[in-house]
Amino acid sequence: MGGKGGMKKFTGKKQSDKFTKKRKPQQEQDEEGSAAKKPKWDEFKKNKKELKQNRQQNERKNSYYIINRSKQVWEAVRRKDCDKEKRLKLMSELQELLRGKIKSIAFAHDSTRVLQCYIQFGNDQQRQEVFDELKEHLVELSKSKYARNIVKKFLMYGNKQQVSEVMNSFKGQVRKMLRHAEACTVVEFAYNDKAILEQRLMLTEELYGNTFQLCKSAICPTLDKVLESNPEKQASIMEEMKQILTSMAHKEAVVKHSLVHKVILDFFIHASAKLKSEIISSLPIILNNKYGKKVLLYLLNPRDPAHFLPEIIKVLQQGDGNAYSKKDVHTRQHELLEAISPPVLQHLQENAREVVMDKATSVVVADILGSAVGDLQPAMDSVADLAAEEFVPGGKGGQLHLAEHPAGHLVLKWLIAQDFKMKELGKKGNV
Repeated sequence: MGGKGGMKKFTGKKQSDKFTKKRKPQQEQDEEGSAAKKPKWDEFKKNKKELKQNRQQNERKNSYYIINRSKQVWEAVRRKDCDKEKRLKLMSELQELLRGKIKSIAFAHDSTRVLQCYIQFGNDQQRQEVFDELKEHLVELSKSKYARNIVKKFLMYGNKQQVSEVMNSFKGQVRKMLRHAEACTVVEFAYNDKAILEQRLMLTEELYGNTFQLCKSAICPTLDKVLESNPEKQASIMEEMKQILTSMAHKEAVVKHSLVHKVILDFFIHASAKLKSEIISSLPIILNNKYGKKVLLYLLNPRDPAHFLPEIIKVLQQGDGNAYSKKDVHTRQHELLEAISPPVLQHLQENAREVVMDKATSVVVADILGSAVGDLQPAMDSVADLAAEEFVPGGKGGQLHLAEHPAGHLVLKWLIAQDFKMKELGKKGNV
């Protein structure tokens, strides 16, 4: 071959600088991509706020500025660092804004707190102005999810006259209010925290029936005194109480109130054995209700720390030895226990499987058999019959044996442990 021998040396083109840069890690690329896709939240929130304001302006028209400014003042007044002089000035401004428009503001969910704050921090004149505009609507306010707290604020911060008018507005409405999900909390607060003796009697009298209300007087304001002075009316009063309490026992929200508990206890003290047995027919409902069950446990075993918190027991002890109780605590408790024992034992005897095999009601069995007075044998036999059934591991027909049941085996264990102790105490009944 001619020419110069060997292969030509390849001299490639010099790569540009743009190809020499290092590639970014995949994580950084993903972050940049997701950042680009993210919506502009600040702009989105701003637009949403503007839409809300426009909607409120259209709906409220003339009251929009008043409500909006009232909320701004409220935000300043409720702050802990708001000094006295500034608060007085703001409250005066709020007074001018709210005058004549209080009712419409009271029922609005976003402005009702303004009124609550105004009642709390206002002077007597300012509170009276609000009260005068709302006093004809107190029951209606109590039934509102948000406005009910305005009524509570009057009970907390109002003068004696205002509190008295709030209580009187409930007269004739207590039964309806106790059945209402919102109003019942207002009645309970009024009865427990603010009412004096006369007002408590007024709040409960509706649950004693019409005959009681006709017979009561300034001299005979309580059930005890009415029955003492009108013994011929006892049957009709007790019958009316039975009808009222039976209907209430079917509603869980009503049974939990201490006002109702007081009336139930009065009924058990004065009612005949027949009427007691009729109202005790509601025992399944009471047993399965977490509040009703507490009443039953208290009757069987008062202030047992296994069922009642120490704080609750201390509160209850405050009423011991008061000047108005005709009987001492132990006598009264024993009489109530004698009244409740027969129907409770009968219920356990007739419904042993349902009571023992239920987690909620099984805890009451130990108190029934450990505290009730009378013949325990029939009730214990019913429980023993369950234990004597053929044991099939895993259950038979979808029903576990008592010894294997999560709730039932605890009852059986307690009965076996207590059997010897009950013999020592002389109680009639053997497992």
